[in-house]
Amino acid sequence: MFTGSCRSLTPVAPCNDDSDGTLQSKVSFTTTAGVTYLIEVTSFCGGPAGSLQLNFEAGQLLSGGSLRVRDYAGDPSRRKLALTSRDPGLTCAAPGTPGDPRTGGALLYLVNPATGETGLIRLPASRWTGLGTPPGVTGYRYRDAGREDGPCSTVYLKPHDLRATCDGSRIDFTLDEPAQGSLGVRLTTGPAAYCMFFGGVVTQDTPGTFKAVGAPAPGSCPTSPASCEGACGGSAGACLCDQACVEFGDCCDDYGDFCQP
Repeated sequence: MFTGSCRSLTPVAPCNDDSDGTLQSKVSFTTTAGVTYLIEVTSFCGGPAGSLQLNFEAGQLLSGGSLRVRDYAGDPSRRKLALTSRDPGLTCAAPGTPGDPRTGGALLYLVNPATGETGLIRLPASRWTGLGTPPGVTGYRYRDAGREDGPCSTVYLKPHDLRATCDGSRIDFTLDEPAQGSLGVRLTTGPAAYCMFFGGVVTQDTPGTFKAVGAPAPGSCPTSPASCEGACGGSAGACLCDQACVEFGDCCDDYGDFCQP
């Protein structure tokens, strides 16, 4: 990855091959509006050329207000997740763009970077409405009071304000370790991502309970080693992201979200 022009290039990210135990490459770097970036792609060991798929994610690195996660031992129905962020830099995707959650819905990830455990919550497009006039100009709201389509009852995505309230057994994340240490959160709406990392001011971290407040913006978006995001056609560690995984039942949980039309 470079900036500049031919014969006068400045590297901005190192080359990468076989990222996170997969056969896919992955490069992360911070972009600047208005700058042109040049991408160099080569074949493996001089092999024949193949098809190229580039997946871009417009990630916003946000400070976190608070994160509360509960997992009562032996009773998944009592799990809870509550998230807030009031970052002044938070902006929403414009109405009608690929990042509008009314188009393709959203995914809410909870990630333990130490263990690799990931909880994935789907927020279908039909539950999102646009706020303001015209709808979406001041953000979006997800509402599912009866939890018919998942564990989250409300999610607000507005400029400077992100909140989520979820509960129930469909929160597929446990707190059965002695401690979590830290937890990452990522909300994706199409190519847009809103990322937080709670590991600084942790007020409670015991089996069944994790509470943290006042998290600074992270250096990068938290990712899961067991996700098909950017790994379609290959492996994502313990699970797979190719067409055969459907037949053998070893697909990653988010295979349908990233690798199926």
